[in-house]
Amino acid sequence: MKKLLAIGLSLIMCLSFCACNDSVGDENSKDDTNTETTSKTYTYRVRAMQGVENCTYYGPDADVPNSPDPEAARNKVHIWTKCTTCGDSGERYHISIPVSELDFSKGDTIQYTDTDSCWDCKWEKQLQSFMWAVEITRVSEE
Repeated sequence: MKKLLAIGLSLIMCLSFCACNDSVGDENSKDDTNTETTSKTYTYRVRAMQGVENCTYYGPDADVPNSPDPEAARNKVHIWTKCTTCGDSGERYHISIPVSELDFSKGDTIQYTDTDSCWDCKWEKQLQSFMWAVEITRVSEE
């Protein structure tokens, strides 16, 4: 039994060594493909979906209206949400999301969602928070 166990462990070690050895590339081999490293420039389109009163993206050179600090507003998606049951009297919430924090690994269009509270509502409908959503599309500028 010990001999069989020793042979099994030796086989596993040998296979794991071979598997690790295959994943290491040949450092002396030359890569004949010439790849240029260029950084792409993107602009972003934002579309309100649910619980969003207004949304926009300010690019790196955009004019930012009514802002005491335009630089702080650039390269961000800005979202103004509003509780759906508040009517015109409800508080509007502002969220700024830097585009560097958005994950476009699964495609050029994503849905971004979050929740906000309905603190300034009349609470008639027992609603304490609401979900909001936007669609953000990344467009390459070539």
